[in-house]
Amino acid sequence: TRIVDRCIAEQVDFLLVVGDTFHQNQPTIHTQKFVMSQFERLAQEDIPVILSFGNHDYYTENRYWFEWPENVILFKREEVQTKTIALKNGDTVAISGFSYEHQWVNRSMVPDYPKRSVETTYHIGFYHGDDSENYAPFSVSELPLSYEYWALGHIHKAEVISERPFAVYPGTPQGHTKKENQTKGVALIEITRGGRDIQWLDVATIQWQKQAVSLLEDLSRQALLQALETEILGIETDKHLSVVSIELDVSAENGRELLKEKEEILSYLQEMVYQKSQ
Repeated sequence: TRIVDRCIAEQVDFLLVVGDTFHQNQPTIHTQKFVMSQFERLAQEDIPVILSFGNHDYYTENRYWFEWPENVILFKREEVQTKTIALKNGDTVAISGFSYEHQWVNRSMVPDYPKRSVETTYHIGFYHGDDSENYAPFSVSELPLSYEYWALGHIHKAEVISERPFAVYPGTPQGHTKKENQTKGVALIEITRGGRDIQWLDVATIQWQKQAVSLLEDLSRQALLQALETEILGIETDKHLSVVSIELDVSAENGRELLKEKEEILSYLQEMVYQKSQ
């Protein structure tokens, strides 16, 4: 919802989704309906969606309970195809890409990409993969330089992997686990005949954080609890929901003995955080 909100606010020309919209090949009816209803919001604003399927949600025709909205352009085949769209200002954009039809694609798809279109204003490459053997293995040096932009999918880390060719992994807009605490959001790309620009738009609703706490000297039970409470309640966040992982450095002689009751301590801290959030 937040991605669509930003698309509408920025009045983008189109939304690119390069695979793994769904985290599984068999998304629930509820999830399918939710995603398509959001794309319908973009249809009302005359904003196309160009979407491919990755290794998690590899495409099977009979998986979907609803018709895709008319503004959604799908790559359905495990072969490189090119779709062309017209922008409101009269420019045209060729988008070349493919979808997974199986859980793995064991070869590079880069050789199948066509030369840069001479009939369109811009040409974009869609590619879901990395350098490992099961996920359409490729290296950035293989990507044609003539394309204005390479929109990449599969890797959850957000990164501009090359300036020439201009190739970007936007990563996951919302970290799924505490390991994914370096997300940047979604990539807002502006391409003109004279250059390109990238901005990162934060859309996550949950922030994963780590908090280091050191217990270096002997503490009473009361002092230990107060130290932990001060550290945890002092965490600042700009998110509605933050999930905090506490990393303890315990060198106090009595620290480990006191922390044998860590489950009870954790329960108490959770209650304090809950009260503060009201």
